[in-house]
Amino acid sequence: MTANRPSLAETAPSRVRGEEPTVTRIVGIVGWCMVCVGCAFVIANRSFETPRLFGEPFGWIVTLIGLTMAFIHLAAETDEFLRRVLGMAGGLLVLGSAVWGIYLAFKGKSWSIGLVPAIPGVFMAALYGRRETDPALRAGALYSLGGLGLLLVTFGVLAALGQSVASAMGSTVDPIWFSARWVPAMGIGLLITLLFLGCAGSMDDLARYAAMALGAVGALAIGASILISAIPSALHDWREVPKNNEHLIAMVAGLLLFLISLAAILILGKPQDGSTPTASHKSIQSWGRIGAVAGILLLALGAARYFAPNILINAGWAASTPKQFLFPTGMVLIIVGMISAVISLGVWSENKLVVMTKREFTTFFLSPIAYCVMFGFLMMAA
Repeated sequence: MTANRPSLAETAPSRVRGEEPTVTRIVGIVGWCMVCVGCAFVIANRSFETPRLFGEPFGWIVTLIGLTMAFIHLAAETDEFLRRVLGMAGGLLVLGSAVWGIYLAFKGKSWSIGLVPAIPGVFMAALYGRRETDPALRAGALYSLGGLGLLLVTFGVLAALGQSVASAMGSTVDPIWFSARWVPAMGIGLLITLLFLGCAGSMDDLARYAAMALGAVGALAIGASILISAIPSALHDWREVPKNNEHLIAMVAGLLLFLISLAAILILGKPQDGSTPTASHKSIQSWGRIGAVAGILLLALGAARYFAPNILINAGWAASTPKQFLFPTGMVLIIVGMISAVISLGVWSENKLVVMTKREFTTFFLSPIAYCVMFGFLMMAA
């Protein structure tokens, strides 16, 4: 007797669904809700003068905790669609922050307030770019971050230097306002550039070029700050005729140093029997060249100090007392330049000390102990 029911064919095993980060998604949802509530507290306290149940500091604390929970979710999310949506939201935050900052600048207000939404947006874009599997999307996200960071650092340094030069030339701009205007751009730019270099890695060619460009901007900040701090004051002081004959001492010392270095190169730096120079002879020649250059510079400095009063008085230069630049503007630029140089060296330098230092710091901050210690100190300070 034939059965009426169809025969069950043997089929392959069912697809196994991957484990999803359910807990972190719940953390992310709660975090975004806290961000919305915290922003509502802040806006309400800033928009109305009547007292509120929760003040503005409480709103900022709730917002920061919510953003931290949202970052945890984005770092652990495995779904590509959700990662891309959150990465796009981070990019929109950065774009909206730039538009807001430009709007505030045209209104004559502090444009740095517009950079507030860019900080979480940058972290979201960096977390997305770090885990993106599509090479084109990953490169677009990371290279956009790197370009934005370098642009902010370069713009901040050049704007500060231009403002200082304009002030030195008699403009109404005062360098004392520098800290409130350009430090946020340079600080956030360094943070964004560091995120980009950390996500892209030192093996990426564009990341190495970006690190070299950051080092060049840092060198410009340091060198220009020292020159702007020293040259106007020196020119103003050099309008007076030297009284203690320091220019003559400098010229004599420079001439003697040049002659001694030249004798060391020609006599001690060459073997007497005409044989091949040894390592000792080469070292003497190197130090002799350095001494000769130092002697020439010292001789030129003494001569310039001798002729400077007549030249400056006849030309009418440096007649007024120069404005103070080293504090705070110059020191801020020097600190930014030093941080930029350290970051740059850490990426492209192959020096043993640099490589070992970078490896030790990387190992330390990859361990949860560092973050537990920082969180403990934060709670004690709070």
